[in-house]
Amino acid sequence: MKKLIIAILIVFNIFIIGCTDDTIVLESDARIEQSLNKYEITEKVIEDKEEYTIFEPVFFNEDKVYGTLSPTKLNVGYESDEIDMPYLINLNGEVEKLDENYFTRAEKSNLIDVDRSYGIYSEGLHLRDRTYYYADIKNNIKIKLDNYETLIYELEDSKKDYYYIGFKVNEDYYVNLLNINNTGDTRGFGEEEKITIIDIKNNKVYNTYVIKANYRYFYYDIKENNIMAIDETGKVSKVEIIDDKIVFEYYKTIDLKGLRFDIWYLNNYTKGDNIILNLYDDNTFHEQVIYNIYSNEVIKLDKFIVNNIDNSDYIISSYNGDIYLSEINDELKIDLIYKIAKAEEYDNFDGVINDKGNTIFLRKVLYNDTTVDESPISYIKKVEYSFIEIER
Repeated sequence: MKKLIIAILIVFNIFIIGCTDDTIVLESDARIEQSLNKYEITEKVIEDKEEYTIFEPVFFNEDKVYGTLSPTKLNVGYESDEIDMPYLINLNGEVEKLDENYFTRAEKSNLIDVDRSYGIYSEGLHLRDRTYYYADIKNNIKIKLDNYETLIYELEDSKKDYYYIGFKVNEDYYVNLLNINNTGDTRGFGEEEKITIIDIKNNKVYNTYVIKANYRYFYYDIKENNIMAIDETGKVSKVEIIDDKIVFEYYKTIDLKGLRFDIWYLNNYTKGDNIILNLYDDNTFHEQVIYNIYSNEVIKLDKFIVNNIDNSDYIISSYNGDIYLSEINDELKIDLIYKIAKAEEYDNFDGVINDKGNTIFLRKVLYNDTTVDESPISYIKKVEYSFIEIER
């Protein structure tokens, strides 16, 4: 599943970086200079000594980044226990293979299956015997999803396309959206969904049946004290638990000006009372807006967000042919705070942040255009890792 999402992000990032800057009005050099001097920032580039592998960062704990090493081409001489297994990178840039007992087998599976420290993963080799869980390795949380394997088995057996994506709407709730594509839509969206809500604090799980729906985003409304769901057209519904069942109650509609909401691409991102929405039309035109959940105001962003750093206010944005570490200021404009690279140099940018919020592990990847199936060519052309330290 992670590889599918990464593949979509690759194509999407290339499209965005290549096509969006022309539509954005360039701002004054003085304002850019001011925002670039906002903090004292230093970057330490890590020498990549692991040929034909790529490090997949999952979480940053204290002074170490935990993740996995994955091969970037076939038949490169790595043993099976050397790839897709837990590794870490310390602040000195040294890659260390973790002791085989450092994580349990289940935790290792979680590290491989998800691209964050928390999410849905499965245990068991055979499809019929798998058991699904919500797990948070960093905080030592594991909650079983009863009977989830039955639905997955039925979908696999019927050869239906499906994906699942998760939203941690706050520290108490995680929402998992499983979408089933029966339409052949190349964007991967279907008209049937199963929603699962994990009450992390109380160790409870709530499910819908497979329902006709097109929900794309979930957030938590503090004033309503409720999880809210947004569908593809901008309709907002309250998500309530009644007699242990999930019930959707219409609340309001966001005016998306005829565009539709795109699920892919950004992690759940909020800025105070505001959330970021990614919009598209039938011609795949993309636009990003910031939406105030209380005033209903929709503002087009002045720069394009390429990615965001989970569990932080930092984002990665594209502006005038360059990629920047950025943040959204109180006026809801994007401040460029550190230049990362030229947009043409890399295809994908992601990272994880430490608990103090002052150091980011950043990964920049350039992909090969050539397919690598049964080929000696690596699908990675270039990768660079670095630590970015921010003194506010």
